[in-house]
Amino acid sequence: RSPLPERFWQEVERLARLWADRDLPRPVVARIVLDPTGSLQQLFLPDAPPEQIAELAAAKARLAQDGLPVPDLEPLARYQWIEKTLQGVVQRPAEQPAGATDRLDRVLTHPVWGVVIFAGLMAGVFQAVFAWAEPPMRWIDAAVQWVAQGVQAGLSPGPLRSLLVEGVLAGLGSLLAFLPQIMILFFFIGVLEDSGYLARAAYLMDGWMVRVGLSGKSFIPLLSSFACGVPGILATRVIDEPRARLTTILIAPLITCSARLPVYAMLIGAFVPQQTYLGGLFHLQGLVLTAMYLLGIGTGVVVAWLLKRFWFTGPTPSFVMELPSYKWPSVRTVLYRVVERAWVFVRFAGTIILAVSILVWAGLYYPHRPEEVEGPFVSRAQQLGRQLQSWLAQKPNSPPENEEVVRAKSALIELAEQLRAGQLPLESLLEEASFLLSQLPEESVPESFLRQIEQLRAELLGAYQRQSLFGRLGRAVEPILRPLGWDWRIGMAVLASFPAREVVVATLGVIFQAGSIDPENPEQMTQLQRRLRSATWEGSEEKLFNLPVALGMLVFYTLCAQCAATLIAVRRETGSWRWTAFVFGYMTVLAYLGALLAYQITARVGF
Repeated sequence: RSPLPERFWQEVERLARLWADRDLPRPVVARIVLDPTGSLQQLFLPDAPPEQIAELAAAKARLAQDGLPVPDLEPLARYQWIEKTLQGVVQRPAEQPAGATDRLDRVLTHPVWGVVIFAGLMAGVFQAVFAWAEPPMRWIDAAVQWVAQGVQAGLSPGPLRSLLVEGVLAGLGSLLAFLPQIMILFFFIGVLEDSGYLARAAYLMDGWMVRVGLSGKSFIPLLSSFACGVPGILATRVIDEPRARLTTILIAPLITCSARLPVYAMLIGAFVPQQTYLGGLFHLQGLVLTAMYLLGIGTGVVVAWLLKRFWFTGPTPSFVMELPSYKWPSVRTVLYRVVERAWVFVRFAGTIILAVSILVWAGLYYPHRPEEVEGPFVSRAQQLGRQLQSWLAQKPNSPPENEEVVRAKSALIELAEQLRAGQLPLESLLEEASFLLSQLPEESVPESFLRQIEQLRAELLGAYQRQSLFGRLGRAVEPILRPLGWDWRIGMAVLASFPAREVVVATLGVIFQAGSIDPENPEQMTQLQRRLRSATWEGSEEKLFNLPVALGMLVFYTLCAQCAATLIAVRRETGSWRWTAFVFGYMTVLAYLGALLAYQITARVGF
């Protein structure tokens, strides 16, 4: 005898008569009704007329009105049948002794203390993710820089070397830099999952997330997105209900990931005043940073509610799960999951990031016309060549010198003559001079001389940027960006940061002639911040950057979808470019409108 109620079988019989021409057995019709994914409907009713499909939806609605919601109906009915069957053959003591799992659950699933413990645990996890990942991230960066120096030493200046160093290695470095954070996060998630605690966390959050059409299973993917949106989107595979899974994928990119932090640090440090409140307890800069995180979370909640209200209509997805017993996590299982997910990230996101980084390099490099760009810089380069010749002539030999230093000096003598003669292209000569001087002992090279070379090179690179494809595109879109308080230079930096939003820091360093900027180097970041504060509109003394512009940029980068790896992850998990375009489109519109409101409101109130 079936454990499902008679009322359910009445609807099955009604549908079976409606689909009599298909000769479907009653159990198959029942499975079609109970299937929450719609896959059985597509299998057995691929060409059903709209009225038959509408009748199926009406049958489910009638069952829900009678207190028999689909798909909860089947597991609930089976558990009731099992309990009723066991009543006749199993005797239980009047009071069950509480086991270890029950005692832990009284605290860990408590409506108040459970949430407090979970919040503290997650805070510790994120602290560990950022603190533990810092050393391996430095090692990876050092390794990439070492390879880049080897390429610079082995190839002469030109497009090929620029492509390998600024395109391939830069893209590879941006990918590998996040790998330690992702592996550490997956390690903690694996430990919590294998121990049985993660199921309790999902249970705790279900009561909050059900209000916007999600379930507790959406919580962990969204939590993972704080480190990186790619693993967060991949983690949605645990969500069974298609609408809840798709909604989670569509809002995951709004969660503030670690790649946004360099942008936040640059803009907040440069333009938000260092004010404190309540005796130094609260810092304005910290409050603005917190506001950016809350803005991403709040926008995600609103978007999820709108999707449920107007697009993914229907009953809220149920969250029925069996809480496993607590146990010590298996080291082998946890490490296997870490390696597997890390490899998926490298294989999947790496190829896309690398390809897009090369495209961005091409947009910033071409058309490369030294004869049009370098003319105004020739006289300064000639003066620099004479200074270099004079310094080399006055610098006494300090034996013993190794072979590498001797070769560097010999090459510098030839290069100084080329600079003095005004030989083009100056860009490659200055790049080579900077590299050769780095081969000499640090104490022997005047700091002012190095700064002079770096300054001239930065200005020259800025001129090339203005002539590049992205520079021209930035000028073309400047009228659209004017209401945000941006000029073409900011627009160009935004366009160049499409593959990875943190690229905007380095791009602004080149555009505003601050040299090569490393977001992890506080001294270099301060140099860039000074440049931004002193930048003016072209042909005017009016400051380009101020607090309203900075707040607008913060809001834009909080809401925008400038991450190629995340968009490709959306494509992979949804199987549709349509949803990928939807994510990029709605987030770009939100980012523009948010930046517009932030700039216009703060500018009008006099900030």
